[in-house]
Amino acid sequence: MHQWLAARCTQPALRAAYIGGLTCFVVGFVAQALFAAIGRLQGLIQHDMRTKGRPEFYGYSIAYFDTNVYISLTKKPGSWKSLQEFLCENNLLLGVSDTNVLELSLSPDLHADLARFLLQVPSALLKPAAQIMEDEVKAYLRDTEVNPLVGPITPLVLESDNPVGTLVESLFQRELITSIRSAMIEQKPAFEKRIQDTRENFLPIVNPERYTENDGPYYAFQLVWLQILCNDWPICARRIKEKIEGSQEMRPTLPPHFKGLRLFALAQFYRYHLHRKAPEGNDYGDFLQVVPIPYCRVAVVEETLSNELRHIRRHDPVLQHTEVHKLDFLRELTGLDLG
Repeated sequence: MHQWLAARCTQPALRAAYIGGLTCFVVGFVAQALFAAIGRLQGLIQHDMRTKGRPEFYGYSIAYFDTNVYISLTKKPGSWKSLQEFLCENNLLLGVSDTNVLELSLSPDLHADLARFLLQVPSALLKPAAQIMEDEVKAYLRDTEVNPLVGPITPLVLESDNPVGTLVESLFQRELITSIRSAMIEQKPAFEKRIQDTRENFLPIVNPERYTENDGPYYAFQLVWLQILCNDWPICARRIKEKIEGSQEMRPTLPPHFKGLRLFALAQFYRYHLHRKAPEGNDYGDFLQVVPIPYCRVAVVEETLSNELRHIRRHDPVLQHTEVHKLDFLRELTGLDLG
């Protein structure tokens, strides 16, 4: 293990491939501004995360829906009551991500119905992916827990005479959404080049003939430790390296605090290295949206991502507390054709 770790530190091509590129890829740092106006909500409710078993926040577990689910639900108000009952009966809080907001901004005709839906069910805003990643690093250094939520949505409109309009205005600020989308389009070529460079530099480790699921932890460790922590958090990277060198662990091991970062890396490995898929236009959203999913008890996502996450769940503990479903799950729950 120590020899493998040393070899990773001496690959200049691999290191250069990520410098700048990774920061461009993780566009959530821009989206943090979208939630800045409601950051005060974090102080309204005390953090209540259980460190044993599945995580809870404010006494709830989190459910995550991808954007396609929200689009389907807003078009079918008849599904809201049964979904509300499901969330309440299972003590679930629906988490809305920055990726959801960015993608839904393209459908202004759905905004009012989306706001009505979010005000009818238990819901909260998730922190941007980059903020969750940063919080994981800080949690490791301070030996604390990560809370992926900004706070509940309802307090945003408590004093409003027009709660639906207020929520729409809070979520979809036009100038900010436009600037974020422009940045993502501009950064797409750099993202695709980074993927190509990564493929050329990460070779199978467990079986030299082909990639297997057993290579996933090596890839995740290499991306998170070498490319993210060594560049942006050297103190954290040094502490992890010292612990590894002082142990007898033969496989690369990331501390349990790095749930979002680990899944962020594994999602790339399974899609591009294990399944050998070419980059597509929606990969940005897929990789950013998986960051909060390890903190969720239920995740309902489109079929391709669902299959990849289930594959990861069978071979890695990062999703051990998360049920992953396709849209069919909600069709059966509500009895409606959700598209």
